[in-house]
Amino acid sequence: MSRIVLKKIQINNKTVIEFNEKQNYIIGANATGKTTLFNLIQYILGLKSNSSRLANVRFIESPQLECRFGNKFVKISRKMDSSTIIFEGDIQKKARAMSVELNEIYTELLDIKFISQFNERASLDILSYSFFSGLDFKGSSLERRDTYNKIIGFNSEYLNQIERDIKTIEEEVTLESQGLKFVEQYKKEVEESIGHFVDIPNLNKINDVLKYEYLKIKERSIKNYDLLQNSNSVYKQEKRISEEYINEKMIDLESFFYETLKRFDLSNKNLHNISFKEILKQKNFNFLSFGERNIIHLVLRLTFCRSLHNSEFNNGVGLLVTDEVLSMHEYHSSSEINNKISDIVNEGELQFISFGQTNNFIPRELIVFEMPYRQGGGIFEG
Repeated sequence: MSRIVLKKIQINNKTVIEFNEKQNYIIGANATGKTTLFNLIQYILGLKSNSSRLANVRFIESPQLECRFGNKFVKISRKMDSSTIIFEGDIQKKARAMSVELNEIYTELLDIKFISQFNERASLDILSYSFFSGLDFKGSSLERRDTYNKIIGFNSEYLNQIERDIKTIEEEVTLESQGLKFVEQYKKEVEESIGHFVDIPNLNKINDVLKYEYLKIKERSIKNYDLLQNSNSVYKQEKRISEEYINEKMIDLESFFYETLKRFDLSNKNLHNISFKEILKQKNFNFLSFGERNIIHLVLRLTFCRSLHNSEFNNGVGLLVTDEVLSMHEYHSSSEINNKISDIVNEGELQFISFGQTNNFIPRELIVFEMPYRQGGGIFEG
């Protein structure tokens, strides 16, 4: 697994923001363009086909990101009116936003691997999970669980494809079974009818032809039925193996999740009594406040986005970019969050980039950019 590190974003000829490989904070007042910049990074990467938050952006023509993927240095650019993502540097490629081709490029750059080979857009889902807005809770709990599984190396699209194939075979078997009954009835009716018009030797020949054609259809039907039974058996076996694999991997991550969660001073003590499986399924969340749910999603991303080099089939990309998350909590909670994030990034597992309001607990040396105090952010106003 190769982690991604954002090195620099060039917004236009006037504004360039450089990132360090650990902890980065971009701060500013409300309505100064922080969320616009947050969306712009995703837009350049091709994780958004378009963005309503960028519709009114002016004085930006072809923003660029400079990134490192493992030992490869890549410049990624995209014109504001284009769906084409251009990769330059150690790779020279082009792809449309959100396309299968773009997924293949990120699969190669990030060295994403699965225990199954099926990967149509899993790499895009994994990279998209590294971007977290405190006001964005799109997607069902099932979609999130699928993303968690992809990060630990299991792509549920593989089992989903087997299910679709089985359903297709079932439909064919049902049609062939109905057709076989029709052919059998038709065969009997023909035998009865031609017996009145054809002599015995010719009748036997005709009956042999009818029997031969009937047996061919029956044999094909039996083969498809056997294929259906074998496919169901394989599916059950693959599902059992995948569940065992997922449970084993999740146990490895569970301790980190709860250890991190304990660092946050949360008033709702019942939060610690929810099982990790329930949290992944978002069960028993009704008694949690909005801020507490937000904390859980942040800790989940800290858990899953890390790049764990000593773990086989770990697809955490080593990047977490947040928008207006830390500023949504008590100052003492924000302090604990910052301290925990410092521990994680110092272990070389994660690059953290946060967009938020001014916070007294953020060390000045970690602030890489301050948005100009002007509606629109100045950088998007020319």
